[in-house]
Amino acid sequence: MAIFKGLPIPLADETLTSWLYRCSVNRNVSLFDRQELEARPDWWWSGLRLDFSELDFDFTSSFYNSAAASLGLDLNTVNIVFSQRPGPIVDWNSRHFFCPECLRYDISQWRLPSWKKNWCYNNSVCCLEHRCELVRLRGSPKYSKAWDSFIQICNGGPTRNSWDDEHFAICRISCLSRIHLWLERSNFSNPNNIAVFTKLYNIFLQSPYRGSYGGAARSLFQFRSSPRGLEASVFRDSVMFGPSTADIPSRVGSLILVAMLLEIIPQKTVTKLVSCARAVNIFWPTYSELNRSIFFPSISSMDVCFLHEYLGRFDRNRWPLLDEFLSMQEQRYRREGVVTELIFGT
Repeated sequence: MAIFKGLPIPLADETLTSWLYRCSVNRNVSLFDRQELEARPDWWWSGLRLDFSELDFDFTSSFYNSAAASLGLDLNTVNIVFSQRPGPIVDWNSRHFFCPECLRYDISQWRLPSWKKNWCYNNSVCCLEHRCELVRLRGSPKYSKAWDSFIQICNGGPTRNSWDDEHFAICRISCLSRIHLWLERSNFSNPNNIAVFTKLYNIFLQSPYRGSYGGAARSLFQFRSSPRGLEASVFRDSVMFGPSTADIPSRVGSLILVAMLLEIIPQKTVTKLVSCARAVNIFWPTYSELNRSIFFPSISSMDVCFLHEYLGRFDRNRWPLLDEFLSMQEQRYRREGVVTELIFGT
């Protein structure tokens, strides 16, 4: 039985707009005007940052209501098929990253490629099914971005660089698989672990602010060719929206740096990762070098207070390396005269 009568079957993990685009080019569907999918989504200024309307996961928008009326969509079914899983998504205009192998597989099945929900999150970095990192779509995302991405890979991707070294890439995927498994287990056993992990991940991906390059992961790993993006007008926004504008190397770096602080990845695996990175002239800190290589940003006392409040309460004693790192940041802030008495995690 068809999920939506007379319409193409939604593919596994497909987003709503991807499916609607496939509906619009299907010869059996004449009710939905593709012109609606060629316009950019609504946008507005929020300080110095552009905000965009949510079209994939907001089933109350005028865009969705128009599509539902044209195609006769049932809201309950739409919710079941297209709702997002828990986790922070990036805004529409930041959904650049895709798995080339997923698109090639769709084409091999004689169908238009689809855009996956798993590529829409602020920590989306790789496809565990194909064991490869995501690739950036050049240009602004459109409703046809899955097809646009396939055309891009057919026309040839960007020039390969040291980050693409096969042995280094295999080591990164191995680390990311361990992190994924740890997060899945923590989701059931201790959700507070995920909160600590996510907040540190965001801080290390802080976007440029007051002339800075951004968080520690950006400083270490961001490609110089990647867009720097607009500076945030307030420090809070630079932390909350930093992952949305970060490139894949920065996101991967932040995930692994946090995993090292929480000692999720074994020493042997990190040693191999470091060896592969340095073989292609990329600096990656060892466990012993970690706390001398990463940092919290140099900010005002008010912004440090925000960091303290943002991290919230947690037991630092569970993670000795993280405890040492936070102690070093506290000492630095006291030495710089930013704060006198402040302890992260309390």
